[in-house]
Amino acid sequence: NLAELPQYADRLARMRDATEAWQDKIGDTGMIPEAVLVEEMLPDGEYPRTQPPVVSFAAGMVTMGCSTEGASIVYRSIGSGNDHWNLYVKSFPMPSGEIEAVACRIGYHDSRAVRWQEEKVK
Repeated sequence: NLAELPQYADRLARMRDATEAWQDKIGDTGMIPEAVLVEEMLPDGEYPRTQPPVVSFAAGMVTMGCSTEGASIVYRSIGSGNDHWNLYVKSFPMPSGEIEAVACRIGYHDSRAVRWQEEKVK
């Protein structure tokens, strides 16, 4: 182990200083205890809740969005006989029946479910 030899003490000190400077520069959190990182991410130990999706309908198309940055939206068509969950990636034609949507993000609780149905003109 060369680090134990006195003739390498100066070089070892320079290399340690360079490593610490690089860790500061890139914001390395490797030496911060996990409990401290979790507390910084989860104030009061509570996971935040993803905001519910906003569903809109225009020109025969359904569009969805969410104000929680980085959230994904899943949806399904209720009463269509095909009620499996789909990942929302772009606007789609309004199916018959009702739409249920939920927003989700890693590290957050899922949003409450939102249901939406096109208003029928009488």
